[in-house]
Amino acid sequence: MLFCIAGAFLFNVFLTPLIIHFCTRFGFYDSMNPRKMHNGKVSRLGGIGIMISSTAAFCIYVILFSSRDYSSLMPIFISGLIIFFAGAVDDFFNLPAKIKFLFQIIAAAVVAAGPLYFKEFFIFDVNEITGRLMTFVWIISLVNSYNLIDGLDLLCSGLSFLTQLTLGILLIFCSEESAVLCFIFAAATFAFMLFNRPPARIFLGDSGSQFLGYSIAVIPLIYDFASFEDVKAAVMAVLVSIPVIDVFAAIWRRTREHRSIFSADRAHIHHKLINIGFSKTTSVLILLMIQFVISVSVLSLLLMKTFTQRFTVLAMEMMFICLVFIILHFVNRTVNRRLHGHLSEEPQE
Repeated sequence: MLFCIAGAFLFNVFLTPLIIHFCTRFGFYDSMNPRKMHNGKVSRLGGIGIMISSTAAFCIYVILFSSRDYSSLMPIFISGLIIFFAGAVDDFFNLPAKIKFLFQIIAAAVVAAGPLYFKEFFIFDVNEITGRLMTFVWIISLVNSYNLIDGLDLLCSGLSFLTQLTLGILLIFCSEESAVLCFIFAAATFAFMLFNRPPARIFLGDSGSQFLGYSIAVIPLIYDFASFEDVKAAVMAVLVSIPVIDVFAAIWRRTREHRSIFSADRAHIHHKLINIGFSKTTSVLILLMIQFVISVSVLSLLLMKTFTQRFTVLAMEMMFICLVFIILHFVNRTVNRRLHGHLSEEPQE
């Protein structure tokens, strides 16, 4: 296991500088527009290194060290390729949002139609149609959530790393094999973070942010959480709460303002922190610290024996995250009233 985890890290440490050189050589940089938060020419194909290094490391693990039959993962593997390649095409050619969404629908449908889908919700069994529908919505939600939260250096990669690491630690108490994929993803992501820290030398791009969201989404489909299976839904909801609440807030905001849900704006949670007065780096640190608190609270479940105890902790954590979003919403609106004299959440360009 350690060999494959270290391999994922070292492979991406070696691969990412080559990707940066390739982007520099051929001029593949992230586009500049008023909504973007960076300056200068920055490569945007970091997702390639994460995908290749994590996939290679996991394949080596399956071939050399695992005794489990992973044939049921074929739909998940195919969907991961669809998500990644659609994102990569967008990184090169800036696909319309509706076309990207179509590819996400196809990828989510492939998984939902396969053998691995949600069969339980907390302590309740769900029928096949409901379970497949839940799987479909879950994948699309996370792919878009991590894509949209990728607005500042280290933000999406940092949130993903902490979530992957937390899932790995939690799952290692179920079985070593269950934790391997999480740690491989975490190792490949951490290698990328070395080059994504401010000022970033490379961005994830849509291929990277969507692939990270997808990689987190499929973990509860692939592995049972053993003694934590009864709160698996709550564990996952809490761990991904920052990007997911942010994307649902964006959908509500755009619908309320009679705009397309695919339209862009500068009213995501990281934009609000900056609008309030925090620097870009401080904004990232605040969100990563909140994610760290979330991770610690999830890992505290290892000390609890009953469903009631675990669910109570997770419910309190979710209420805390919702409270953070509500406070930031009203503070941001107050700032906009003072600075711009209007009620919109989005600062004027």
